Amino acid sequence: MSNLGEQERIEANLDIIRIYLKNKFPNYTLKEVSGLNEYHMFIVTNVELYETYKLKVSGPRLSDQSHTSEKTQAELDRDDVARKMIEANGDYFYWC
Repeated sequence: MSNLGEQERIEANLDIIRIYLKNKFPNYTLKEVSGLNEYHMFIVTNVELYETYKLKVSGPRLSDQSHTSEKTQAELDRDDVARKMIEANGDYFYWC
């Protein structure tokens, strides 16, 4: 990370995405994998339903100064990320 402000922005955006996914996929477990500054992956799984959906978020989307928490929340809803994750049929939906 280049600075503390950037790290705080990334963490705030990750928190918004976590909340979004927990709301859209209740009763699913959430796992995360970070790929340094290049991407962050989320995997939601419901073992009872045999369902797994994946989201890969680009590092620039998380760190860009113009992507405030409010903008990230609005774009998650506008882009209907949860639906696109489901439509990816087990592959990652890449949100860049």
